[in-house]
Amino acid sequence: MTETPPPGEAARRNLRVNLFAGILLVIFAAQVLSSMVVKSATFDEQVYAVAGYVYLDRGDFRLKRDAPPLLSTIAGLAMHVGELAGLRIALPIPGPTWDRCKKWNLGAEWKFGREMFSHPGTDGFAALQVARFPILLFGLLLGAYLFIWGRRLFGDAGALLALGVFCLDPNMVAHSRVVSADVPTAALMVVSHYYFYRLITERGLRALGPFALAFAACLLIKYTGMLMLPSLGLVGLAALVRPDLTGPAGAAPGPARLWVIRRG
Repeated sequence: MTETPPPGEAARRNLRVNLFAGILLVIFAAQVLSSMVVKSATFDEQVYAVAGYVYLDRGDFRLKRDAPPLLSTIAGLAMHVGELAGLRIALPIPGPTWDRCKKWNLGAEWKFGREMFSHPGTDGFAALQVARFPILLFGLLLGAYLFIWGRRLFGDAGALLALGVFCLDPNMVAHSRVVSADVPTAALMVVSHYYFYRLITERGLRALGPFALAFAACLLIKYTGMLMLPSLGLVGLAALVRPDLTGPAGAAPGPARLWVIRRG
C-alpha cells in the first residue's frame, strides 16, 4: 500500500522541480546570449529585420513578400523600442535601392537591408542584437511548453528530461539566436497542439482562446504553419480511438471529443 505523502511534501517537490526547470531555462538563455553577441548576421536576418522596421515606420509591406508579416513586425518593433533607449537606426531613404524596392524589383530588399545595417547613422551590430532578442523569447516559450506538456504526459522526470535535452541541444541554441521563422514557428506549433490536447481532454472551453491565438500567430509567421492541420487531426483521432493516451484515467471527455462522438 502506497503511503500518502505528508502535507506540504507535494508542494515542496513541485517547487524543486519548477526550480530545476527554471535553472535549465536560464542555462539555455545564457548559451543563446553569450553566442549571439559574437555572431555576425546570417543571410536573411537583415531583410527580416529591416522589413519589419519599415512596416512600422512607413506602413510599407513590400520588402518581405515571401512570408507573412508577424515575425518581421516583432523584430522591427524590438528595434523601435531600442531607439527609445538610444539605439541609432537610419534608413537609406531616399536612394536608388529604395527606389528599386518601391518598384517591386526582386532582390532589392536584400541590398536595402545590408545598406541600412551598414549605414553610418545606424548602430548596426547593436540593432541586430536587439532584433534577435524576441527569438530568444520564443525559444524560452518552446522550452517552457515542452516542460509543461511533458509533465502532464510523463510526470516530473519525463518533463525534466525533455527540457534538459532541449536546453542543451546545440541546434536549438543556434536557431534561437537568429532572426528567422524557425524557432517561433516551432514554439507556436507546440503551444497550439498543447491547448488543442487540453481542449479535447478537459471539460470546458478554457483552452480554446489560447489555442486560437497560438494557431493564428503561427500562420502569421510562416506559411508552413498550415502543416499543423493534419497533425491536429491525428491528436483528435488519438483522443477518440485511445482516450487513455490523451487524458488521465477516468477523466471526463472534453468538448471537442464529445462533439466527435456525437457526430459519429
